[in-house]
Amino acid sequence: MEFVQNHNISLKPFDMEENKEPFNGINEENFHKALREVQFGQKPLLIHCSKGTHRTGCLVGCLRKIHNWSMTSIFDEYRRFAQPEVRLLDEQYMELFDADAVAEFS
Repeated sequence: MEFVQNHNISLKPFDMEENKEPFNGINEENFHKALREVQFGQKPLLIHCSKGTHRTGCLVGCLRKIHNWSMTSIFDEYRRFAQPEVRLLDEQYMELFDADAVAEFS
């Protein structure tokens, strides 16, 4: 926090939870708010969760989907950075993500 303050960095936390069995899932409203911030907020930016893999991977994967990447490319990138803890629930979330529904949470 001291580094953030000393360098005039804007910190915008989004509590999203994570896709983890048996009953945890991403908070859709906060996820969409974070996604809009990534798309339209101030640049440069750093996207990070506790490990920088699962929630970050889902957010980036869904952003890639909005930008019309193929699911093969999205999953390849996710797996490269989520190893060794790739989560099928994350991949399912990205696959089922409706890029057109992002505006619903504006």
